[in-house]
Amino acid sequence: GTYQGEVTLRDAIVQSINVVAVKVLTAITPQVGYDYARKFGITTLTDHLETDSGILTDVGQTLALGGITRGVTNLELTGAYASIANLGHYIEPKFYTEVIDQYGEVILDNTDPKSRTVISEGAAQVLTSAMEDVISDENGTGHGLINLGQMPVAGKTGTSRQVLSKEERQKYGMSNPYVTKDGSYHNLATFVGFFPADEPKYSAIICLKSYLIKGSVYGGVLPAAAMREIVDALYSLDPEWGREVRSEGQVRQMSLDRQVPENDGSKETVVPDVNSLGLKDAMYIIENSGLRCTYSGTGHVAGQSPAPGQKAAKGSTVTITLK
Repeated sequence: GTYQGEVTLRDAIVQSINVVAVKVLTAITPQVGYDYARKFGITTLTDHLETDSGILTDVGQTLALGGITRGVTNLELTGAYASIANLGHYIEPKFYTEVIDQYGEVILDNTDPKSRTVISEGAAQVLTSAMEDVISDENGTGHGLINLGQMPVAGKTGTSRQVLSKEERQKYGMSNPYVTKDGSYHNLATFVGFFPADEPKYSAIICLKSYLIKGSVYGGVLPAAAMREIVDALYSLDPEWGREVRSEGQVRQMSLDRQVPENDGSKETVVPDVNSLGLKDAMYIIENSGLRCTYSGTGHVAGQSPAPGQKAAKGSTVTITLK
């Protein structure tokens, strides 16, 4: 990336600027960050775990970017974001409202779940507004990927690398715990969000783990596109939003506005369409096509040469202009 100077917390969320997250954790101290994560329902955290390699703790700077000892479950991460949707109130996520036995007796009851306040209502509203901009702002990492007209959607993209398995380390060797000797690695791309943002009803998370690759998969491309399909389907099938529910209604098969080309070994390739994408996503798609990429400007792709759909020799350069 490029140095932008001082940025606001809102812009840091919208553009997913990691260094700001680290600086904020430094300012409030890792212990306070750890305590808040626990309040948000993240139970996998540890402040003292004795292992053969020594004592491990999540009270540290790596907590800012999700570098924690035992990771986090999708369910708990969705529950944490749902707390923002619930105006700062955490409710333990469960997969049932009520369980009734064969005699009609309620054996599990979650119709009136308990909640606790983790942040103020005002803080939750500010965070929700920033997460709306992740999708609606032209500089947002999820810009343009979910559009329900006047209905606002709030979300956050995320990308991390995954530790190589023991089998992969033995088979391919490694330059570090995340990267093989030939430079391949796994990415975990995530999109989590809720909608309608002004009166939340649904929250969800999409996580996609890549095979060993040399490119990348970002939360602003595939996971956000998958989330868009889910949001669109729920929007069209939910009667409270004025749409008829049909018994044959189905979620559409997921398709992408941007097809990520496969490298088939040929000497020519078709120039992909990367218009309106952010720089990271555009470069990934172009380079995965076997092409090189140069760029000018900042923001999202406003033009490209050669034009989308043209054939080009692999190894040639696509120039993109960002505005």
